[in-house]
Amino acid sequence: MLFIMPLFLIVTMAIIMDAPFKDYQDVGVELLIVNEDNDTLGNIIERGLKKSDVFTVIKNINGKELTRKSIESLIKKGDYMIGIVIPKGATNDVNEQVNELVSSMLHQFGMELEQNNKPKKIGEVKIQVYLDPAIKQSFANTVISSIKSFTSQVESKLILDGFYVQMTEEPTMNSQKPQAGFIQFEEIYPSGAVDKSEKIFTNSVQHNVPAWTVFAMFLTVAPLASNMIKEREGGSMLRLMVAPGSYLTLLTGKLLFYVGICMIQFVLMMLVGIYLLPFVNLPSLVIGNSFFGILLVALMVSFAATGFGVLVGTVFTSYQQASIFGTVIDVIMAAVGGIMVPLFAMPDVMKTIGRLTPLNWGMESFNDLFLRSAGITEILPEVFQLFSFAVATLILAWWLNRKNMVV
Repeated sequence: MLFIMPLFLIVTMAIIMDAPFKDYQDVGVELLIVNEDNDTLGNIIERGLKKSDVFTVIKNINGKELTRKSIESLIKKGDYMIGIVIPKGATNDVNEQVNELVSSMLHQFGMELEQNNKPKKIGEVKIQVYLDPAIKQSFANTVISSIKSFTSQVESKLILDGFYVQMTEEPTMNSQKPQAGFIQFEEIYPSGAVDKSEKIFTNSVQHNVPAWTVFAMFLTVAPLASNMIKEREGGSMLRLMVAPGSYLTLLTGKLLFYVGICMIQFVLMMLVGIYLLPFVNLPSLVIGNSFFGILLVALMVSFAATGFGVLVGTVFTSYQQASIFGTVIDVIMAAVGGIMVPLFAMPDVMKTIGRLTPLNWGMESFNDLFLRSAGITEILPEVFQLFSFAVATLILAWWLNRKNMVV
């Protein structure tokens, strides 16, 4: 245990931490795109994003073309981090902006141009960027900056084309004052909140409080397993087994006690996030609108952690083995499951492994509730996974205990 587990931890952390030390361009962000414009501007932006090393552009999922509504739904569920919608008529609007800007600049150089009697209203070009509320704000800013950098090149090209057109043809000048940087971006954080204007996104508090709460609840593996081993070594387990009652009764007692311990941990850490952290100039924890959903997830995480502890206590025969394995495996699952490092910054293989860990199921459930304002229905898949994991570990522990008793 002392040699193998640290080696395993080093290899795992080296793989996981490789991506965060690289440029975000090496991460390969999956970007959903809907090109409602289907004209010059939209096609240029789409082609440019596809050629970029930063993004992996996705227009279709399971053979179905994406829509504005499907992008919002996919990002709200946390399946993807970022999506972009280029609105219909964007090319016409941007051409009008370019013509107005070029006309004004030529006018300032003393080149008088013919004007219409009636001013023409110039449409605003606004590209909508949908962001997962659970994404780190620094990463979101980096991605948006990359998109803005690319679109600024598109703007420059259109302006040069506009100069060419107006120098070769007699243009029409609108009376409305132009503005440079006519392609605007609207950031949208999809959530199930009743107040759609309320933007909830992750920060240090929103990530760390639920993340380390889940981690701490799974740390009960070590004391629970050690307690079971001490009972076997001291002979108290044998005396309990020969007393009236079944192993299921003993197991239920342990489950209730340690689930209670985990729930106390959970309540205390939530209170710290809500009331104590603001006193040290940090934001207060936002817990969403579903109190019953939060309680259900906390119970399932506690149940899963306790079930895993019972299994570890059944498998190992010494206090040293159980404590080393229980602590290190918790750290490894925390690293792989997105507690220490966000999943989007990991290699694809590690993302797949991370989504199989119970710590990730608990973390994603809390993200759904806290950041995406989800309800009971949205968290049911993760709740079922946690419950199934707990039941599976308890059944395996019961079978191993029965086998050992027979031997």
